[in-house]
This record gives sequence, C-alpha cells and structure tokens, in this order.
Amino acid sequence: MIERLSSLLKEEPPGYKAQSLLSLGDRVPPDADEFDRLNARKAGVMVLLFLESGSWHTVLINRPSYPGTHSDQMAFPGGKHEEGDVDLLQTALRETHEEIELPPDRIEHVGPLSPLYIPPSNFMVHPYVGMLEGERRWIPEVAEVAEIIEMPLEIIVGTQHVKSHPVRTRYGKMMVPAYEFNGHIIWGATGMMLAEPAAAVGQAGFGNANI
Repeated sequence: MIERLSSLLKEEPPGYKAQSLLSLGDRVPPDADEFDRLNARKAGVMVLLFLESGSWHTVLINRPSYPGTHSDQMAFPGGKHEEGDVDLLQTALRETHEEIELPPDRIEHVGPLSPLYIPPSNFMVHPYVGMLEGERRWIPEVAEVAEIIEMPLEIIVGTQHVKSHPVRTRYGKMMVPAYEFNGHIIWGATGMMLAEPAAAVGQAGFGNANI
C-alpha cells in the first residue's frame, strides 16, 4: 500500500487540483518568476501516516494562541528552514522531532507533496509524507503546540467531506471550505495541503488496512 502511494506521489501527484478543493477564492500558485520576486521564506512540514485499529490516521497539531498570523490554527508538525538543514525534508523531520518528540529515525519517508505558497506569512511550504510504525508517545513542545490530534484518513477521503464552515480571519468572520473533526475546523493552507494526501490515498486504493 505504501509502495503504491509512493509511486503515485512520484509519477502522478494530485497537486493543485486537489489543493484547490479547499482554496479560498480563485487562488493560483505563483509561477517560477513570480516566486523569485516574492522572495518567500521556506518551510517543511510532515504528513505522518500510521495504522490505528485497522485504519490509517494522520497527525495534526493545534497552534497555541499568540499575536501572529497562524494563532490557534490547525497545522502539520513542521516549521521554517534553518541554516543547518541539508534540505527541506530535514527541516520537516527536525521540526517534527522538536514539536511532538518523534525522532527522525522513526519516520519512513514515503514521498513529497506539492509545495504551497502562503501569502499572509510569505512562506513556501514543502510537505512530505512519512510513515510511522510501532509505539506512539507524543510529547508536545508547549510553546508551539497546544494539542496533538490523531485523525482517521477515512473522514477526509472523498470530496463529500469538504464542507463550508464559519471561521474568524483577519478580515472578519467568513465561510470557508474545510474539513471538520471532533470540533476542529481544518481550513486554509493546512486544509489545502491535507486535501492532496486525501486524494492520493484514495487513488492509491486504501482508506483502511484491509484495502
């Protein structure tokens, strides 16, 4: 199953077509020339996959409240590229270790997802899919993580799970396309990034361990 997913991400990634299901308005990814002009900062995040009770799950974190762009929002473990990082995969692995205490050697790299530009913070985020086996013992880095959420993929595989939800933004309250899980609304950049592995696992043919 993981081999099918890895091949799909390498050969036919769902890309922006999947991400756009949760896009706000007519958002279009910047081309190479525009990206150079933006001088965006770079970040790497980790989309973890693991089996629990026969179903595939992923891990999300809830950011704490703070005076910043992504306060109190759902996110993947990850963060900005630092000078000592060899590449953005190492960034994602390092930040995942720092934020939820999962060592890099516990994660099997499956493949990259499509990068996503985030205008409010001027970041180009590079997501990576990683598989986790064995015991899970999350320890949140309290300055950066308010809560760690294990979410079954079956609740996001299929466009029928994308619904309109009210959220508060810097522009005021608005309705946005989003996923919902246990009272958590997953929208914006995190929702867009989550839509791509949701499409990929559907195409690869597994929403649970028996497929």
